Amino acid sequence: MGRMASVSVSRRILFGSALLLLWIPLRSFLASDSETSLGHPSFTRDLDTETAIGATDAGRAEEITDVKGDKQLSQDNLPRKAVGSEGKSHALRQGMLSKSERCEVDKDTGLMKTKSPLRVFVYGPIDAMMKHANAPHSYSCDSYMFGMQTRIPDYFAGQYKWTVSDPNDADLIMFAFYAKCFSKEVLSKEYGHITPYQMNRKLIDWYLGNFSAQYPGVLERRGGRDWVFIFPSGNGAYVVPHWYDVIPNAIFLNTEAANTKRKHGHPIYHEADKDIIIPGYYGGLEKARAEAQPASKRRLTVSYCGNFETSTQRRKLGQLSLTFNTSDRVHIKHWCPVKGVIAESKFCIVPQGWTPWTVRMYEAMIWTCLPVLFGEGFQLPYTKFIPYSKFAIRWPVDKIDESLIEHLESIPDEEVQRRIDALAEERFKVVYNWDEKPNAFQYIENHLQDKFCTWTLSNRDSVAKQYAEKDKQRNPEDDGSVYDATDDQ
Repeated sequence: MGRMASVSVSRRILFGSALLLLWIPLRSFLASDSETSLGHPSFTRDLDTETAIGATDAGRAEEITDVKGDKQLSQDNLPRKAVGSEGKSHALRQGMLSKSERCEVDKDTGLMKTKSPLRVFVYGPIDAMMKHANAPHSYSCDSYMFGMQTRIPDYFAGQYKWTVSDPNDADLIMFAFYAKCFSKEVLSKEYGHITPYQMNRKLIDWYLGNFSAQYPGVLERRGGRDWVFIFPSGNGAYVVPHWYDVIPNAIFLNTEAANTKRKHGHPIYHEADKDIIIPGYYGGLEKARAEAQPASKRRLTVSYCGNFETSTQRRKLGQLSLTFNTSDRVHIKHWCPVKGVIAESKFCIVPQGWTPWTVRMYEAMIWTCLPVLFGEGFQLPYTKFIPYSKFAIRWPVDKIDESLIEHLESIPDEEVQRRIDALAEERFKVVYNWDEKPNAFQYIENHLQDKFCTWTLSNRDSVAKQYAEKDKQRNPEDDGSVYDATDDQ
């Protein structure tokens, strides 16, 4: 944690001068307008797959072609230095090499990878201001389940080997835009009656405008396909109400990939051809290492601590809790000391909240508590790298009853321990700690290389606008002004 803190301090120093210049006009601008096989036998879906909008092989199977013909990437439109005697290195940076020259297939995973390092520029001159604005509620920014929205840019700015200081030299531009930082209380105090949605609408317009002023022409060079934004919650990109107008082609790092309705009307948006599913943030790895017990010493077969209101799955768990209220082997309670219970549990129930994704999945993994998921909604990250079927269970939603408990209690400790051991080897892949090897960051690197090759270097456009238009027709009254910070509990 010391290294991570030092990187954060260094980034604030790096952006300090820009912050001093930008804070006063930004404040004025914002204030101007207050706007497996242990699963159920009938459940055959493979845990190690993912599906979503655009989940086709079209992008990967398309013929590898030269992108020199793209009018946005033509020599005439490039900065003069990119086509001079410096030659191939600048051509590589500007996308003038063909896909076949830049990319190849990783034979182990089937993903595309770059033959030369993927160069990333991180833009975040206002991140310190955004953190400061949310100081009374800093869990939304730096820790708890949204912590990766700051840790991912921190990693690429300070730990990644191929970070560049000039976006003209970059393959991808990562925007440190902390969309889940703002709370109603802070915004009302600072800016009057303005919602986080309205704040993000204003802020991203200013943010991209400021970037364009600093680096003319860079944003337009690939139609936005080389932009990267992080959306760490079940609200997805809809925390920016007009995202489909300003960043439709950007690569989104999403925790949620189920294109289902959320509680305020809009569906989640995840386009598999361009977007990446990432783990939610959960700390406490060192404590989990010290306290996690072998299967034979765990007193609880299964546990769940949480509310019984936010989804059908949770309401069914509420009914099930009445049946096992006095059990010393089943702990299904409305709130309880989560970590203490997890450390003593063989299986942890992972029900969806307002949307299918939940940080409880990563909490269970880090504590080596075997996760039990319901239905198909929750699409898991890094399925090319994490063999979920070796330790996780999916169970039908219509069978959330005594048969689930009977099934879990019938599994011998030897099999449980084998799965716990498998999970112990995989859990680091969802940990946002760059001192661990492997870690969540390196798999983001893998997927960004794949998306750079299959999406950024393509001539395609996202289907986001068409999708959003249909959504607006379904929800004509919803302008994005309603927001609840508990959407992901």
